[in-house]
Amino acid sequence: MARKVLVAVATIAALLISGLVVWPRIESLCLESGAATDVAVSDGSVSIEGRTYLVTSYVSADYGAYLFPGGFLRGHSVAVGVYIRGADDAVLTEISPRCIRVSHAGDSIQRRAQVGMYKGSRTDGSPYAELTSGIRDLPEWKPGGAAQVWLRLTVKGRPYVIDVGETTISTVV
Repeated sequence: MARKVLVAVATIAALLISGLVVWPRIESLCLESGAATDVAVSDGSVSIEGRTYLVTSYVSADYGAYLFPGGFLRGHSVAVGVYIRGADDAVLTEISPRCIRVSHAGDSIQRRAQVGMYKGSRTDGSPYAELTSGIRDLPEWKPGGAAQVWLRLTVKGRPYVIDVGETTISTVV
């Protein structure tokens, strides 16, 4: 009887631990597929569905000194982000960022975008809204190089892929 309980507890513990390792990987997968309309950013803006959006991106390499507990050196993770703002200060409710793809020196990585909304105001007091979407924990890429960024999103339920363009990898210390 004690042996059955021990085996059951060990099995449940193994499932829980493997779930903690596997679930974040599954959650980060970009399962969006199918045909999408390609659009490119021109002079920092893109027109989709009759609206103009201002789009900017960043790629940053974190070169701070980090150590895991136990003294294992942690790599210098790279993060990619894309900001979208309505040129006519729309509330951006029709946009839903899905995935970000980034390419650098032969590496091409696509992951589900983590999305947030920021509402702010200009110096004149007029409000604006900005969507931020990003991915992180990419390979160690050296600052100064260039990375190509694409954003897959839906606007009013229709899929689009925005070629955000090339961005220089900056350093965050």
